[in-house]
Amino acid sequence: MHALGRTAELRTVRQRLTEARDQYRDVHAEAQMRVPEQVLDLAGGLSHDLGAVYGMVRRLDDGVPRAGDSPAAVQESIDELWGRLRRMRREMRTELGVFRADSGVDEDRSRILSRGEPCVGIVGTGR
Repeated sequence: MHALGRTAELRTVRQRLTEARDQYRDVHAEAQMRVPEQVLDLAGGLSHDLGAVYGMVRRLDDGVPRAGDSPAAVQESIDELWGRLRRMRREMRTELGVFRADSGVDEDRSRILSRGEPCVGIVGTGR
């Protein structure tokens, strides 16, 4: 959302957003064949809601927002998705028998935000 507001970068940002979404779909499709059902249930909900955020961003960018679409709503949704992603990671660790304590700090998000990259699409990109 932040980058979409900067006209000079708009074309590049749109392309990166689409590429991130496409990569996410590929990774999610592969995960459906490999991950345990409990984790897959969490991932499915995240995937659905991430798609809703992507749709909201695209509608805002295209100038055809629906009721409730706003940059603030996008950011609120992203923040909520990060919390759910952390819960899914804990479930995955449990399934794998890895019991490392979760610090509660999302290192991937901190690293990305420090580079100024857009948050939408990050969940599936491994960034």
